[in-house]
Amino acid sequence: MRIVDFSKLMIMGVFEGANKADFSDATELYKITKTPESKMQKIEISAEKAYRYIRYRKPKKGPLVSQNFVYINLMKSFYHSTL
Repeated sequence: MRIVDFSKLMIMGVFEGANKADFSDATELYKITKTPESKMQKIEISAEKAYRYIRYRKPKKGPLVSQNFVYINLMKSFYHSTL
């Protein structure tokens, strides 16, 4: 699958923040509403509180999108921005 095709599968996926490990208190931080560019991107998130956990949740419809790649890069960015 080409990266452009993979990117289209991410439309309507969301990034969520939570303070409970099971995400029972999850808050939507950002929703992907258009096809992401095929390169690393930075998004600005304005959150009213701090979160212990952050995850990417794939769209409800469509094939499975790998969450590991997004999670790893999100964590790298998060840790670098808090140093």
